[in-house]
Amino acid sequence: MIKTVMRHSGILYGLNSCIAPNINLLREEGVPESHIVQFVEYYPRSLKASPERFKETVEEVKKLEFNPLKKRFVVAIHVKRCISGSTWERKEGIYRRWGWTDDDFQAAFRLHPFCMSMADSKIEAVMEFLVNKLGFESAVIAQHPVLLTLSLEKRIIPRGSVVLALLSKGLVENLNLSPIFKTVEKVFLDKFVYCHEKKEADELLKLYQAKLALAG
Repeated sequence: MIKTVMRHSGILYGLNSCIAPNINLLREEGVPESHIVQFVEYYPRSLKASPERFKETVEEVKKLEFNPLKKRFVVAIHVKRCISGSTWERKEGIYRRWGWTDDDFQAAFRLHPFCMSMADSKIEAVMEFLVNKLGFESAVIAQHPVLLTLSLEKRIIPRGSVVLALLSKGLVENLNLSPIFKTVEKVFLDKFVYCHEKKEADELLKLYQAKLALAG
């Protein structure tokens, strides 16, 4: 822990007044030492909050039923510390306009806290593509919130365009978000491109590569 703190000399200011008490609070909550080290390593500024405000954030995260033993607990603290109350409400409002319920929203945040750190325009663009173009229910996306953090240009649109082409030809049905967007490229291509006849596969690959090229 000491070595980690020393590598981030910028957080030494306020070490005794903020950093140390906040780290102690995490320990009291049962957060594993390895997760605390990662917190210091990746999110040092979040630990510079006053102990009072840091404790408030910890309590908010606990109310959302995050498990202190899981890494998502400290990630959620970081996200909450980085987003103002008004920004949080605005982003929550965007998701609600897309049809998310309280349960959808809380489930999504518990699964992938960074879904709240995306730019408003990114959230809108991903939801627009997945819901209005691919036809997924918005509540289903709440079960896969990591999709909101993926590159729209390099993953969502290229892969989604292949799936749209397959749908238009009746070559695919009963779609699931995970194999389309969460898999590595080779697995995606094997499942949705190379599995078809050569002529069809060549056309799909050309479409996929063209969309990727647009991303630069």
